[in-house]
Amino acid sequence: MLYLRNGAVDLGYGCGILLQSVLLILVITGADLPDAGSNLVLVGYFLTSLFVRLSVFLNCTLGVCRSINIVSPFYHVRKAWITAATATYALFWTTIIAFDIYSFVSKRIFRIDLYISKATSLKAEVGWSVLNSISYQTAALNGVNSVILFFVPFVLPALLCLVLMFLQVYHLKKSTGTTSNRPAITILIVT
Repeated sequence: MLYLRNGAVDLGYGCGILLQSVLLILVITGADLPDAGSNLVLVGYFLTSLFVRLSVFLNCTLGVCRSINIVSPFYHVRKAWITAATATYALFWTTIIAFDIYSFVSKRIFRIDLYISKATSLKAEVGWSVLNSISYQTAALNGVNSVILFFVPFVLPALLCLVLMFLQVYHLKKSTGTTSNRPAITILIVT
């Protein structure tokens, strides 16, 4: 189930990047984009911003479930809990990204080339509008906000996955005498 969800999210991310690549080529070549092009930029920004975060979250969830299964092989992880956590995380980021898009469009600071280039990179700073609306921006706060917007959705899950990997290696090494853990070792090596 998690592998299927992760694959679907990565496919959505790829579609967003493909859409943005086509639009970026049109902007670079100087083609005039109609208003529909602006909407496509918003769709591409939404897809890439949401799906890259969901992909990291689902990979982290997959690492947690694998660690639980390795440490306690007879414990059954409930699919409903994973689905609820994924839906909550997706709804959280959808709300923040929608607020960002609303802020871009309502403040009339929409520039297609800037929007595409920010959305194409991982440093799209999703959530900037929320942080701008609740705090007064100074140079120090702006730096802290950028760290928070990158650290929470990307660095924390990566660190958690690293710790989980060491936990998996420890428990698999401890039980190296049996043949039942060979598939788990192979999956750990491949991933």
